[in-house]
Amino acid sequence: MIMTFSSKTIVSTVIVLVVLAVQFGAAQQAPAPPRGNQPPNATDPRATNGTVYTNKTELFATFRPPFIAGQATRIGAHLSKLGERFLPYADVTVTATLTVAGVSVKQSVIKPDRPGVFRLDLTPGKAGTGRLVFDIAGPDGTDRLVFDNVLVYTDRADALAHQGPNLDAGAIRYSKEQSWDENEYASAPVESRVLDSNPAASRVLAVPRTAVLQIEGAPYVYVQRHPEAFDLKEVKTGKSSGTYVEISSGLREGERIVIKGADRMPRK
Repeated sequence: MIMTFSSKTIVSTVIVLVVLAVQFGAAQQAPAPPRGNQPPNATDPRATNGTVYTNKTELFATFRPPFIAGQATRIGAHLSKLGERFLPYADVTVTATLTVAGVSVKQSVIKPDRPGVFRLDLTPGKAGTGRLVFDIAGPDGTDRLVFDNVLVYTDRADALAHQGPNLDAGAIRYSKEQSWDENEYASAPVESRVLDSNPAASRVLAVPRTAVLQIEGAPYVYVQRHPEAFDLKEVKTGKSSGTYVEISSGLREGERIVIKGADRMPRK
């Protein structure tokens, strides 16, 4: 059988095919919406963090999400060797152990994602209050860092119900990776000391001169909220002696401040 088509039918068919081809091409080329523009899930608890110091190590750990019974939490452990300059741990094994009501879960990693940053996953078996221990072992010896009174929530609703305000709001952000890679960085707690040569002289709050920045004629100090969040606070200085200067107001004893590398940190 020989089939015939009119010129009108052929033209209509061509138009339809062209329209379909254009629509298909547009669908293929149209970029997907960026993930960053998607609204956050309001039912997800905010990540939390904690910091522990020993005489030779700083541990800054993030927990995404906070611990929830039966759910995996990704831990980002940022480990720094203390000293004149804080340096990242590299050639060590890190073991994290979470114990709640006598039940423990643990994981070890033998190398970092990058120097100083170790990723671990823990899934707590029970809700309650527990203890989280990080053990470090390497060529330079061992160290143990402990978080007490660690909360493990029953479920996401429980975690959200107990979620406090965002304590990082308004802070100056400065990542551990930046401090390791770009800066001769170190921090220390504010202490009282005798600045006078007379041993009977009163103790005053004093900080290293390197902690004090002069900004538009006024002295400022970076105060740590945690190792990646800071406030730039104006202070009043008093007498000085050697490498230390008195702080007469603006700081409290025990607050941790940046004592080295402050001049290279962001101002806001």
